[in-house]
Amino acid sequence: MLKMLLQGVPVNYPQDISLNLIYENPFFFNDRIPSNHSLNFSLPATNHNLKLFNRPDRMNSFNSFREYDGFEIYFGTVRILTGVLVVQEFERDIKCFFRGSVITDGMKSPLFQLPMTYYGFGTQTGSNNLFDPDYWASDYRELIWPTLFNNSDFCAPVMRIADEPWPYLNDPNDIPKNAGNFASLKQYINFFNAREENYVLYGSSSPVHTVVFPFPRARYIFEAFFDGRLDVNPFASGELEKIVLSSTYHPRYNESLLSIRRGILLDGYSSGGEAPDNYFYLNSFLPSLPANELVRELLKLVAATMFPSGNGFSIRTNADILSDPGKVNWDAKRINLLTISKREGQSYAYGYGQSVEGIEEFNGVEVDTVLDLFNYQVPSEGEIDVYVRDTKELWTKRLREKADPQDPQRYLFDLKGTGLGAAPSEDQGGFDMKPNLEPVRMGIHEYWHEDSNSSGIELGSWYVPEFRGNRLVRPERPQIGLFHGVRESFSTLTGSVNSPNLYPLMTPHNYDAHGNRLGDLSLEWEGPDGLLANFHGAYSDYIAQEKRYVRGLFLLKALDLKNMDLSRKVFLKGMNFFIERINITIRQNKIEPAQVDLVQADL
Repeated sequence: MLKMLLQGVPVNYPQDISLNLIYENPFFFNDRIPSNHSLNFSLPATNHNLKLFNRPDRMNSFNSFREYDGFEIYFGTVRILTGVLVVQEFERDIKCFFRGSVITDGMKSPLFQLPMTYYGFGTQTGSNNLFDPDYWASDYRELIWPTLFNNSDFCAPVMRIADEPWPYLNDPNDIPKNAGNFASLKQYINFFNAREENYVLYGSSSPVHTVVFPFPRARYIFEAFFDGRLDVNPFASGELEKIVLSSTYHPRYNESLLSIRRGILLDGYSSGGEAPDNYFYLNSFLPSLPANELVRELLKLVAATMFPSGNGFSIRTNADILSDPGKVNWDAKRINLLTISKREGQSYAYGYGQSVEGIEEFNGVEVDTVLDLFNYQVPSEGEIDVYVRDTKELWTKRLREKADPQDPQRYLFDLKGTGLGAAPSEDQGGFDMKPNLEPVRMGIHEYWHEDSNSSGIELGSWYVPEFRGNRLVRPERPQIGLFHGVRESFSTLTGSVNSPNLYPLMTPHNYDAHGNRLGDLSLEWEGPDGLLANFHGAYSDYIAQEKRYVRGLFLLKALDLKNMDLSRKVFLKGMNFFIERINITIRQNKIEPAQVDLVQADL
């Protein structure tokens, strides 16, 4: 017998109820994450139901029309599905539909509103020294610095603000002599003092922290999003653990951070009674993209599928699903002749949904590493195009004009294109697996450690990602990259701890500037370390091939529905199939035969 409960309380339903349930396999969807759901149905307006749903029959009951969590569907003693009941309207009876273990309205919040970790640092002010534990800012410094080495929820790689000039220079080609600390704030996100190898700036009246924007790991985003309802986090191990998201905005960035806040960017400060604690929430720094959309795009990036699983979710790579030998025999469940047809293969459209400038023909030279590019001699014409094999980047290196003929020679580096995207193709259709994401774009820029120097601030150079946008506006979406910890720059500033200087590096590929290979994963699509080779190959081959398509009626019991695992194959008439869709009706005392669509699995 059919039974429906809301938070453990039985729901009245009509004796002639026809509860039509739809199961759709997410494995076959590239544009949305489907869930088990019902078609619309009606519940009688009994006093019990009206009270249970907050009196939807009354004019002042606007809050009645919403999701009700904790809805369960039983047949006999078997709980078939759990999820939410969505009450839509009232007219004599209560119009509603069921939605299974799925993305709730709260999980569709913008990233900056998704609940994330609170970091509090107390209020103690017994000192003014960033390295003194009696000063609350010391706790902040000790939170940020270890992210260089540990697998914390966020990191703080250096990112250059593209085209941002040095402040207060009359000639942009001058060697700067002052405002070094202020320039670190204006020109960089997460500037790093590579000479002392920390996030602290010296040379002002007292040391200040560099202004930090935490870059969350994709692993942490999934933890915050699923809140304990995910069986295995695919971004929590291996090479995928390196994927991080940029953060470039905070509503308090434009305050006097260096002079008043000691360079520490927080949501609230205890000074002046503003807040009971010095604190920030990690989500405060993040873009406005809805969290569920980011999860969907990250799953597309690595060709993985999310399935409902009990009261939570399960994520499996499509390659694992295809290679899994497990199956369920359905021969005894078939009750009619099958309708058999052919499904044509589709071209597999890959690459990035956000524009990534590619590389066409060029007249220039090829070198192995970014360091080779940095050291390459510019001809007398003043510029040259150079292709770097390791990173698959095409650059133009040019001489920089001198404000004073006695100044040392400096250079400008313009990235003209990369091999990150898909190869050009005339076929714009097909099965679209392009995640609407953008990998970070790299640049070669100058760094320093001094606030001022009458002879000219000493400058080094490093290879860092760039941000091209307005940091005073919350962006719609983040950029993505791989965090590689501390790596070598091109330079050694006087008095440095290490030679060359070290700094926190984020790139879209798996090489540093010196040609060191940093793992087996690159965010390029093609090539032996790319996304196709690592994740998409088996799935793209499957989509491209023609397959048998079968439709039939099957007798499914309550336990079959309870244990339904759409990632598993079905064995039928000597072949393996994937379930694409199930349409089944449950009445008061009967489960009708299900119409099931199946697609050939093993090709």
